[in-house]
Formats: sequence, structure tokens, C-alpha cells
Amino acid sequence: MGALLALVGASLALWERAEPTPDSGANSSGSSASEWHCVCYEHHTAPDETRVETACRPTKDACSALAEKIRRRRGGYFFGEQPQYCTRVEGVHPRDGLGGLGSWKSSRKAGSWVFNGQCMLTASSASVEPTAWKQ
Repeated sequence: MGALLALVGASLALWERAEPTPDSGANSSGSSASEWHCVCYEHHTAPDETRVETACRPTKDACSALAEKIRRRRGGYFFGEQPQYCTRVEGVHPRDGLGGLGSWKSSRKAGSWVFNGQCMLTASSASVEPTAWKQ
């Protein structure tokens, strides 16, 4: 039993080093954020394969820029049947408001996060901002 507890403790220590904790006050760029602006979309990852993703940006403007890219279907990104536009989420890390502990990855966009395989936004999360992009 003691060996099992030691193994669990060692695994937890490795995980904590791999991803900033909510208490650390750091996002992937090392800056502190108290809110995020997140959007859900679909991404063509292969000719016959599509994956749902949630992306979170530290500012509304950065999220709006991403939403515009998605709206224009650039890079294989597009809004699905039930789009979730730039939604404000409170927390040091997007998982603080959306959950998904351990499944968030640093985005290619510095200071941003992405959750692959699921839209983490729900109707009960923060208010949807209808001006996600410029018309």
C-alpha cells in the first residue's frame, strides 16, 4: 500500500511540474490573467477528420481576431452547428471556470490555451459576447 501511495505522489509531482497550477497566477506566457475569452469551433485535422476545440485568449480582442479567422474558415477552422463565440470566463487559467483539469494544452498563440476534443463552453458559463468579430 505504501508503494502505491509513493507512486501516486510521484505521478502528481510530475503532473504539477508539467502544467501551471491555478494558484501560480501564470498563464502560458508567464503573465497573470483574471479572465479569459474563449471560443469553440471545429478543425479539419485530416481530409475526413474533424475535431471540436475550445480556445481561450487573455483578451477580448485576441479572441475576436481568432473568431474572425474561424468565420472566414481559414486554416481548416470553422464554426459548427452550435457555435460558441467569444465567451468571458473568469479564472487564472481557463480550467478554473470551465473545468478539464489536466487536459488543457498551451496554444501555438503565446499566452493562450486550447482544449482538444470538446467544447468546454456551456449555456451556463459566462455571457456570450455577440460582437466576436467585425462584420
